[in-house]
Formats: sequence, C-alpha cells, structure tokens
Amino acid sequence: MARFYLVDDSLFVLTQLTQILQKGGHQVVGSAQSGEDALRFLDEHAGTIDAITLDITMPGLDGMEILGRIHQEWPAIMPLIVSGLAKRDLVLEAGRLGAAGYLIKPLVRERVLEKIAEVLGTQTITAESGSNGELQ
Repeated sequence: MARFYLVDDSLFVLTQLTQILQKGGHQVVGSAQSGEDALRFLDEHAGTIDAITLDITMPGLDGMEILGRIHQEWPAIMPLIVSGLAKRDLVLEAGRLGAAGYLIKPLVRERVLEKIAEVLGTQTITAESGSNGELQ
C-alpha cells in the first residue's frame, strides 16, 4: 500500500483517482487543484506521502514544473503523470524530470492499478506504447 497525494485541476479526475486508488488498497492523504497548493502541501508534509499524481496542464504551476521541484527537493516521492496528452516529447521530458510513470486520461481502473503496481518498484519510464494503448 502506498500513500498518495493527488494534483489535478479537475475535481472529477481527483474523485476518480481517489476511488481507483482506494479500491486498489492505497491511501489518498489529500489532493490539490493547483500546483501552488500542491507545493504548499509538500513543503509541510512531503514525508507523509510515498507517491504523487500530477496533471500536466493546469493553470499557474503546471505538472512539469512541480515534477522538477519534486525531483530536486523530495526525491523519495514517486511522481506519476496523469494527463490527457500522450505526446512522446512530453513523456520523454517527464522521464528526464524523474517521473516514475505516465498515465493517460481517460483513466481505466485496471490500467491505473497495473501501472502503479509496475512502478512501485521502479523509478524510470520509457516512451514506448504498451499493448493496451497506454504509454509506459
């Protein structure tokens, strides 16, 4: 079981991810709808989480900017990108910035849980498309 913090500007996605993670036996310790709120949480509570999900496209600080900060300041946290954008250059950039995985919206419960199980033991991503159409 991992302790997750979720960051997405969509309340629907936050609710969906919370349900998927909890049904998969994980704990969701909180969420934010902005990058600024996420960084405030991390400044005070980074030690209370194992993993964070980040949307790429958000107003203000986007997921890639937060990803860079996590990689520098909180390297023990496993970041996962959750995005509707499946562009190869974004996947490669996310990997360079330390993302452990890249999930593509719309989210499918089984795929999310499979990817999380896969990356819990690894810290790198590849930019190859998996058999289920999901970038891995």
